[in-house]
Amino acid sequence: MVSIKKDDLKVIFDEKDGLSVLSLTYKGKEYVFLDEEKRREGRTYGIPILFPTPNRVENNSFTFNGKKVLAERHGFLRHMDLSDCLVSDDRITAEINFNMSNEYFPYDAKLTLTLSVENNNLSWIFKVENKGDEQIAYAIALHPYFKKEDGMMASINTSKRVCLDSDCYPTGETQDCDNIEGYVSDIDTDSLFLTDGPMMATLEYKETKLIINTSDEFKFAVLYTSPSWPFICVEPQSSLTNAHNMYQKGYEKLSSLIILNKKETKESRISFCFEEK
Repeated sequence: MVSIKKDDLKVIFDEKDGLSVLSLTYKGKEYVFLDEEKRREGRTYGIPILFPTPNRVENNSFTFNGKKVLAERHGFLRHMDLSDCLVSDDRITAEINFNMSNEYFPYDAKLTLTLSVENNNLSWIFKVENKGDEQIAYAIALHPYFKKEDGMMASINTSKRVCLDSDCYPTGETQDCDNIEGYVSDIDTDSLFLTDGPMMATLEYKETKLIINTSDEFKFAVLYTSPSWPFICVEPQSSLTNAHNMYQKGYEKLSSLIILNKKETKESRISFCFEEK
């Protein structure tokens, strides 16, 4: 495990499991719900990074520009050993190089992860470089499990609900909806939403607010919780669930798949900010 800390904010990561967050404390209070059983089983836990295929992928594969690629639900990055990352007091940097032999991301590409804490902010910076001559396509998300507490409120800048079929894959249709705002104890859903601009969300605790804000790429939010569960997942997601396959089916705009041309670079950001009430 590796950790970074600045002032009142401390984060612990598992560098052997894709730099998933095990603990996020602000002023000594824990905000991450960690399910050790899920961790042992290789399922999502804490705050994993989902790349390049967040959420479900139909038939565990997709075809892009005529190339068939194997895929894994929530992406394969979350289980990569990143022990060679560079760690300082308040920053972690990991560089991941891909080549054509990687069956889950068969491209000449590089992903640089920068995780940092500053001014009560925890930030993820994702820099993807297409080093080859063919287009590459990917999506990014975080899957945070936050602890609940009595009286907790949640708000998300949702504008449309994405319609899902019985297997929770997008149908290609959306329905207008209002922004989500209310008590967490009243929410019972596993839903995907389009957001009104870059995804923004607030979790309001007794003494603090945890604010999620993102760069323009993150146009979707997954909300996953139930009244009897001790956690709530508020997930910033850059692209539609099953994005590669939906792109191939003709839903190019809705999929919001991130596509880089040869030698192109893209940088994206997700930040968690703590504020006193």
